[in-house]
Amino acid sequence: MIKRIIALMLVLITLMSVFGVSESKYDDSDTIVAMIGDVSDFVYAVEQALVKKGFLLEDEADGYFDEYTELAVMNFQLSKDYEANGMLTKRQLYWLDRATYNEWFDTSYIVYIAKDGRKYHLWGCSSLKNSVEIMPISVNIADRLGYNPCRRCKPYLY
Repeated sequence: MIKRIIALMLVLITLMSVFGVSESKYDDSDTIVAMIGDVSDFVYAVEQALVKKGFLLEDEADGYFDEYTELAVMNFQLSKDYEANGMLTKRQLYWLDRATYNEWFDTSYIVYIAKDGRKYHLWGCSSLKNSVEIMPISVNIADRLGYNPCRRCKPYLY
């Protein structure tokens, strides 16, 4: 019986490779990273990038993604021929300011923080399943902001 199961699994793996079905890479470049109502150090970094590019006034950069920030993001999106919906994606942040993007996303692998949590997690951790708002963040930034690794999913062993 076990030999049949193993043989069947090998056949399935072979068929998947022949027909080009493989484990797909998740492209998170269109993941929304900031939108109206968000409040965080990350939003402040985005606002500083918007100030630097001339889309937002300095005194409006306060870490709150409010209507001023939304309008600034929409103006940026229009300038780059994106849909002007006021929600910033990872790809758009890259084109807005590579330094901010690199600091928050490319310096190491991405972990996830629940809105009211104090731990960072890998995607799919059971601790996040009931969380409504989850923010992707670089593990370096999460550590710098005082978040601790989840004991359940062990993101530090990634």
